[in-house]
Amino acid sequence: MPLSERNFPRLDAFGDPLPEQAHSRCGTVRFWHAPDPEGFPRGVVAQAFSADSRRLVTVGDSTARVWNLEDGRELLSLRGDSERINAVLYLPDERIVTGSDGGTVRLWDARGGAELRCWGGLGTAVRSLALSPDRRTMLAGTQHPTGFVVFDLERGEEVRRVELEGSPGSAECLVFSPDGGGLVVLENSNEPMRLSMFDTADWRPRWSVPGDAECSPPWVCFTSDGAFIRCKQTGPGLRSILRTYDARTGECVGEVERRSSGSASQLLPDGRQVRILNRRLLFTRGEALDEWVELPSSYGCAGWRFAISPDGRWASFAKRESWALLLVDLQTRREVPGPAHRNAVEQLTFSSDGRHLLTASADGTVRVWDRDSGREVRRESLPLDWTHVHVRGGRAFMLLPQNGGMRLSGLLGGVDVELEERCSNDSSTVWSDDMGMLAEKESWYEHRWIRVVDARTGRPLWRKDLAPEDLALCALSRLGRLGIISRRCPPPGDNTVELRLVDLEKDEWLSSVHVSKGNRFLAITPDDKWVVLQREYKTLLLVELESPNRQVRLDVPDFTFAVTCSRDGLLVATGDVAGRVRVWSREGTLLATLEGHAHSVSALAFSEDGAFLASSGGDTVALIWPRSAWTQSSADSEVTMPSASA
Repeated sequence: MPLSERNFPRLDAFGDPLPEQAHSRCGTVRFWHAPDPEGFPRGVVAQAFSADSRRLVTVGDSTARVWNLEDGRELLSLRGDSERINAVLYLPDERIVTGSDGGTVRLWDARGGAELRCWGGLGTAVRSLALSPDRRTMLAGTQHPTGFVVFDLERGEEVRRVELEGSPGSAECLVFSPDGGGLVVLENSNEPMRLSMFDTADWRPRWSVPGDAECSPPWVCFTSDGAFIRCKQTGPGLRSILRTYDARTGECVGEVERRSSGSASQLLPDGRQVRILNRRLLFTRGEALDEWVELPSSYGCAGWRFAISPDGRWASFAKRESWALLLVDLQTRREVPGPAHRNAVEQLTFSSDGRHLLTASADGTVRVWDRDSGREVRRESLPLDWTHVHVRGGRAFMLLPQNGGMRLSGLLGGVDVELEERCSNDSSTVWSDDMGMLAEKESWYEHRWIRVVDARTGRPLWRKDLAPEDLALCALSRLGRLGIISRRCPPPGDNTVELRLVDLEKDEWLSSVHVSKGNRFLAITPDDKWVVLQREYKTLLLVELESPNRQVRLDVPDFTFAVTCSRDGLLVATGDVAGRVRVWSREGTLLATLEGHAHSVSALAFSEDGAFLASSGGDTVALIWPRSAWTQSSADSEVTMPSASA
């Protein structure tokens, strides 16, 4: 290795160091709120901007993290104890406040990260925080007892505790009126719920009204003039309802049912209000639409929360199910930190020539990346209902119903394929590991059979009649010729199942093996020689199809969610919950353990020539590993690694 490469780590497209042995990184580690290893996986739950709009603080698990808005780099990590943090405030005097389970509120120095003060004993949990418009008063919403605690920030003292009599739950949201004279409290985020209005002069309640929250969490906000309160609720039948209340009396003066619930409105410095609706940021003056901004991917869908910086320049998006943040510069419409997935990457495949990587993410996008540089080449946002997206075998497509059958709608420039016979995508459908073939079980009265269809052309290939003792087709080879059919075992074999290898084209039984019912059927290796089984998410079993008594066992230390095989069938790769990728020989020898992911690995793929392995998962990035990462042969040294300037 050259001296310059030893002294200076190779960098990804965003300028951050690559993991050792990695070829490239597709995506970025910036604005990634790494979860605590022992924490509960719930994602980013709250965020707040600094007064000068240069920093952002986010909370998830028991850690708060402070970020530089210009480049997405982490500046500070704040952790008091192991209790989960539920709420955060960024005070104007460069202090940060966090509220957590255990009933504690902590005050931090936002410049150096030192803990300045801790208030405890505020209940079983602090669920929310609020700052008055004059920045002098802070509130902490509590659970058991349900209510809120009033703090004088100038004196740094607790002033008063207010309990909510007859409350249905915790104080989930506290919102001051624009003039600071009123406070609305949203109690409990599930059914039942209640809205309560308080006078901040003496903290006495003005009125309370019940509400509906059967499914998605509600939100509440004041109109810009403070005269009305708007609250999104979910009524019977999961109907999304926007109710408007008179802030003085609590009387419901309006109710609108909406197909899309959108988000709460936020007030901008120029007097406009902004909210999310159908993947767009809508800017309004009063009730009139002023302008709108198209959002990348699914950041405008249900579940995403956003915050606007005090200067109105930045919009930050976060979601409980994701640890990644997205920032949009509202002046330039630029994404920060840049083109990258902002949720788990759940599927991936190399292009047929191996020069690009295709990925699909829970952020609602599919993307194409340059293999060597890790730069995004192309992106496509998916429809709101994109559950039937598949990225396998060098292509990306969606399964859509059409004329009583199915159509494979190509994504990222791919072609559409209409299946010639009636096909579905239910639990009985079995795909080959590259999604090039599909087989379905069909029946007519007592007659049952399997039909194999070429998913690349849409043409039916052949069919195989099932015997009464046949249970289901468990796996299908890439050419659609071979299948694994499970059969019932007569007593005393109640805890085992017989797997039969069948030539579907010739309708011939080839071999059989008995395995435990606890095994999951993963795939037939691409060379059609082995079947891969998994038991209890840790142990892999490779069974040779021609000689079923020959079996290879792979014991993985951690729970394994991703398994793939090289095209020649000589290598097996596994990805586990700890973010480690392991490469094994078909004989069961562990060749390498590759580390570089910050979260669990859920997808793996070899390139067609076996020169590269791609891995992805919950940390929103895909890592590409060269063959030299798992072998030291002379041929592997010829793989060219990307330079830091690539």
